[in-house]
Amino acid sequence: MAAHARDVHALITEVLGHERAVLCGGDIGGIVAEDMALRFPDFVVRLVLFNTVPPSLPDVYASAGVCRDLREENVQARDYFYRQAYDADGLASELDTPDKRRRWVAGMYGPRFWAAPGTFTEEDVAFMTEPFGDPASFRASIANYESLTGMRELSEEPMLSEPVPTPTLVLYGPEDHVIPASFTAQAELAFPERVGPFVVEGAGHFLQWEKADVLNQAVRYFCLDLVASGRAD
Repeated sequence: MAAHARDVHALITEVLGHERAVLCGGDIGGIVAEDMALRFPDFVVRLVLFNTVPPSLPDVYASAGVCRDLREENVQARDYFYRQAYDADGLASELDTPDKRRRWVAGMYGPRFWAAPGTFTEEDVAFMTEPFGDPASFRASIANYESLTGMRELSEEPMLSEPVPTPTLVLYGPEDHVIPASFTAQAELAFPERVGPFVVEGAGHFLQWEKADVLNQAVRYFCLDLVASGRAD
């Protein structure tokens, strides 16, 4: 997460030439955005987060009676996590053709309960899985799971052990069986300067695709004052 955060910061500041940014992300992108907000507080002026993992505040969550509620379907579908985290080389060796790799990833858009049913067409899934046909790209993508579980050495520890004071808009797609519904309660504690959480019906893990119009309008209006004041390019 720290390496991703430093890379994105370098891309935006050194390559694109921007001094500050509004960050929007879900899943691993949301975690990276949280790290960046704590690591580069003067750079990140707003956060928009959806269906991600909030900062690690176990004592805070426990004191508030908030626990992670894994749904039965989620547990049944979590074999992908254990394979990618603890047997990444074995999985990559097993998925030895472009078609096998793409079909593995395609499961995230269908039977593994990540998305709202029917929100991804066959053409959508083909588009989403195309990069993972390449063996190096597939292997690199699942390395993130190894990092999360300690199977891969970190370049440095992520900054995810305290509440994030950055103004944050929080959305949640309830059809998600990866990020549980307890995300909204945790977000209320992890982001003290927040708007929401707002539940976006009909969306799941891929809210930015499933309800793109809702997310785009939410980001737009959350940042109108920045545009009006000239603080946004």
